[in-house]
Amino acid sequence: MQALQNGSPQSFFDGREHLRTAFLSGHGLAEAAAALTAEDWAARRFWRLEQNGQSMILMESVPDNHPLSTPDHKIRDTIRITNWLQSIGIHAPAIHAADEDNGFILMEDVGTQSLPLNRDAYQCAGQVLATIRNNYNANHLSLPDFGGSRIDMAKRRIIDWLLPVIRGEQNEGGEGAAYMQVWDSITASLPDCPKTFLHIDYHADNIMWQQQAQGLARCALLDFQGAYYGPLPYDAANLLEDIRRDIPDDIRNAVLTAYCDGMDAQDKENFDIWYRTLALQFHCRIAGQLLRMYKAKGKDRYIEDYLPRTLKYIDRALQQEQFKALAELFVELDLKVTNTPLVTLDRINALVASDAY
Repeated sequence: MQALQNGSPQSFFDGREHLRTAFLSGHGLAEAAAALTAEDWAARRFWRLEQNGQSMILMESVPDNHPLSTPDHKIRDTIRITNWLQSIGIHAPAIHAADEDNGFILMEDVGTQSLPLNRDAYQCAGQVLATIRNNYNANHLSLPDFGGSRIDMAKRRIIDWLLPVIRGEQNEGGEGAAYMQVWDSITASLPDCPKTFLHIDYHADNIMWQQQAQGLARCALLDFQGAYYGPLPYDAANLLEDIRRDIPDDIRNAVLTAYCDGMDAQDKENFDIWYRTLALQFHCRIAGQLLRMYKAKGKDRYIEDYLPRTLKYIDRALQQEQFKALAELFVELDLKVTNTPLVTLDRINALVASDAY
């Protein structure tokens, strides 16, 4: 448990090796070759299992009922959302077996090819979103509301984490409240927006490309267990304003045009307003979360690979009239996003408050 509190689940997982062995043995995989393939930002890891020419994935997670389980990363939600996605024709990896009490799911291996950066692949990913939008019914799949959720509130992380590092001094205490008050004013002025199923982490690395498949089956979705019910453009903004790669304008425009097909002029305008708003909120969350994850996991690649692009997105958004009040607050706070700041663990530890969101 202490290992998880310090940000590394390694000791926790290693201490459960006997449970992992028993689970695999119980499903005829005692002799399978197992290779650890990935960890993500939650307390989970993934094994690729090979036996008799067949490949499967074992997801190993802190169990749902464990006090250190990651919020919104529940095995029971993985299972129920998988079933729903499959029921509407979306490729979610098939679940072969699960042990919710001990934190294991044995699932289909959908490969290692993430979504290619081309128009065909991105239009397919956009069609997946349209299919989800057209088929989601809260009566069939109940989800928590995005508004006021921990994800929604985490847009303040740019203030709690990045601001003190940029300024080189600890926050005085009122910066976060002033920032959130500006956001309250911005969101209060927004038009109504339809709500739907939100994957919440809809980006290329969570969409495995199935080259030999047809239609929507070419996009196999991962990491959707933290889904919410919220404003329509959220997942499109995640996909097309990606912190991991630059999306060419022609691809972005093609996906958005297809997704908004059938909307009248007012609905398209409202969609665009919300798209810009949700993208900026997302990038403000990530700008601080990258530092948070650096402190938790000690991996500076989060900073090197993602922070410069994230700050460019924020700087571009702040040039828009819609976010004038936020841009003015950033100037007042001396929150400069035009250059990537020096980020070290020493600076984070010295400058970021212990209760930062």
